[in-house]
Amino acid sequence: ARVRFGGDVTIPADEAVNNDVVVILGSAHIEGRVDGEVVAVGGSVYLGPKAEVKGSVTSVGGGIERAAGSRVGGEITEVRVSAPTFGPVVRVRPWRDWTWFANPFGATADLVGTLVRMGLIGLFAALLVAMVPGPVRRVADRVTTEPWRAGLVGLAAQILFVPLLVLTVVILAVSIIGIPLLLLVPFALVAVLIAFLLGFAGTGCALGQLIARRASGNAQGLLASLVVGLAIIWALPAIARFAGLAGLPAQLALSVVLLVGFLIEYLAWTVGLGAVILSRYGRRDRPQAGGFVPPPPAPDMPPGDVMPSVTL
Repeated sequence: ARVRFGGDVTIPADEAVNNDVVVILGSAHIEGRVDGEVVAVGGSVYLGPKAEVKGSVTSVGGGIERAAGSRVGGEITEVRVSAPTFGPVVRVRPWRDWTWFANPFGATADLVGTLVRMGLIGLFAALLVAMVPGPVRRVADRVTTEPWRAGLVGLAAQILFVPLLVLTVVILAVSIIGIPLLLLVPFALVAVLIAFLLGFAGTGCALGQLIARRASGNAQGLLASLVVGLAIIWALPAIARFAGLAGLPAQLALSVVLLVGFLIEYLAWTVGLGAVILSRYGRRDRPQAGGFVPPPPAPDMPPGDVMPSVTL
């Protein structure tokens, strides 16, 4: 196959390629004939009026443009990657809730955006607690017993996520057999999002249970623990946003509070993700500290003795 890393590839109208054409981080301009397949990862595919592709045409992260008269013998697959938008007018930017930069629409918009974000995440976390309490409890147990290990695992997963995702997409795109599997990439991203939410819910429950045991010595339910834990995690950002309504001098003074609140919430997401990985998506309990205890050995019997028989 003709493989190109970076840059565009052009097949003139008077040229014929007897194999596949694969472009990574670039676009493919086909004006002539390609007997195999055409794949573009991180770019688009352009088919001219005299272009003829006997195989399939696939674009990941770009688009496919066909001129009138172009011919494709196989399937046409287009996987676009774009930033999510909510509504035609309001564009949600979560990072504004975690930084101290002023919103051009004022402190009121910052407060509303923060409360909406907290409300949506809290709603999804409560749904997870109600629907799958067992996995949430196992994740909370890992957060309580292994917070440092969970934090390191979660940080490593965040660092390696993007390189592993890009490498997987490239391998699937280069190996023609794996091209149909590219359609599963969005489902994998949804699974990662659920893992983040499951870990955040588990962290909130673990924090709420810790506060309850310190205050009264008794454990409380998962949902009540979640509410208490999320209130502690989001206390500083919420207070800073409400206090920011006082004006610009207060916003400047509360920038440090917002930064600390961001660090606390980021730590909760990271530790929760690591706990999800350690608990195998909440399906594996924490191993007991004592490990497996073998049964006591059978008592020795003197030579010649036999076990008494019982006749029913």
